[in-house]
Amino acid sequence: MKTYNLVNISSAYVPLNNMERALQYFEKNLSIKRKLGNKRGVELILNNIALANKHMRNLEKTAVYYDESLKINKKIDYKRRIAGNLTTLESLRK
Repeated sequence: MKTYNLVNISSAYVPLNNMERALQYFEKNLSIKRKLGNKRGVELILNNIALANKHMRNLEKTAVYYDESLKINKKIDYKRRIAGNLTTLESLRK
């Protein structure tokens, strides 16, 4: 329940264009998901962190988080997300 609330709080800051605050909550959530061993949850939060960084035009960090997400998706064999990660990473390189 706590991680669900953190996602909601994080997401509330995104439309307000307060990415720094959103990232604080995404990072807290990421820490909890990692401790729980929730790979799918970690992957989702990594994507959210990547999107927030992309919005802030921090493309290097964006690529790092998408790459980490890609590695997890390969481990859990989540093909649709693998394709999405690869597409996004390729667009960042252009």
